[in-house]
Amino acid sequence: MKTRSITKKEVIPVHYLIDAKGKNYGKLVVMVSKLLLGKNKVNFVRYIPIIDKVTIKNAKLVDVTPTRLTKAYHWHSMFPGGIKEGSFELLREKNPDKLYRISLQGMLPKNRLGRRMLEAITIFPDERVPELDYKVIDNI
Repeated sequence: MKTRSITKKEVIPVHYLIDAKGKNYGKLVVMVSKLLLGKNKVNFVRYIPIIDKVTIKNAKLVDVTPTRLTKAYHWHSMFPGGIKEGSFELLREKNPDKLYRISLQGMLPKNRLGRRMLEAITIFPDERVPELDYKVIDNI
């Protein structure tokens, strides 16, 4: 019996919903990166994009360790002198979308597939989420 690999036509994308309220930030981001990569699927192969959509709600209410609150995050605007800096607490309150994307960008492939995976995540800072057919994930 031969092992059969899947084709692009057989890929069925799933839309996941994760509630970040009370969850550990690091474990949450690792779980989201695994979902985006497709490593939770039985038919995972690296060369076929199994891009599932992930929605995170209550992004502002995530739990962190006290040392993480003082860590500085850096990014560049690509203009001369455009180095930017922000603390975890400031980013969590002002722009939680950027905070999650900075962390996830380091865990995903650095190519066009990784950029497509990063586009498949939607982050909501509060409880309001559009009504879609979600698969809810609670075990983080």
